[in-house]
Amino acid sequence: MKADVLNKEYWEEVPAEEIIGTQAYPGDELFKLLPDKSKILDLGCGNGEIAEFLATQNYQVVGIDINHDAIAKNKSKSSSVEYLVGDIMQSLHFPDKSFDAVVTSFVLLNMMSVREKVVAELSRVLKPGGLIWFNDALVTESYKQRYELSRPFVDNDNDFFVFKKDITSSSIQTPEQMQAAIQNEKVVRITHHFSLEELKELFNDYEEIYSRQEEISSPNSKTSLNMLIAVYQLK
Repeated sequence: MKADVLNKEYWEEVPAEEIIGTQAYPGDELFKLLPDKSKILDLGCGNGEIAEFLATQNYQVVGIDINHDAIAKNKSKSSSVEYLVGDIMQSLHFPDKSFDAVVTSFVLLNMMSVREKVVAELSRVLKPGGLIWFNDALVTESYKQRYELSRPFVDNDNDFFVFKKDITSSSIQTPEQMQAAIQNEKVVRITHHFSLEELKELFNDYEEIYSRQEEISSPNSKTSLNMLIAVYQLK
């Protein structure tokens, strides 16, 4: 199962109103490092919640997402944000050193084989010393069974399946049930939870200058989920 292809198709076609909402917003951990009028890229902006918020903080904001429906709705807003449709798994169509900062919230967990390439592109479009405000899911004990049941069918230990609406993850308790769900095409996407060690490797060209963890309720399963908010600075 080609995870990146599956995920791309899902996020490209899902109705805008079904895109998962924002779990956290940037705060002083980012703002104290960015002067007014700094240019920020919202990578995987979805319905534009973070992009619009950043615009109210007197920043120049560009939001990019693969979902045409979401971008069309975002463009209809009375807003200073520039919204673009784009496949962020491919090369970003921005010149080198275009942005002072990038924000990305629950985006990289949807990328599997292209994750390192995406971060390399962010490094290219960031100015020297540029910042990444990063918000994403961490490995969580309450997901242990989902990791284990998915493991024979995925590439990484902490990858797992997300299913169609007519089936719940809690209804799958055995490898046989997982196999049946896959064969019956109940999988809509594959996602990933990060360990701190792999994030350190992923952002090897950056210095972590801020980090905190929070426990939230997963938007889909309502399961307890560990979340990281971090700021990385390009070395």
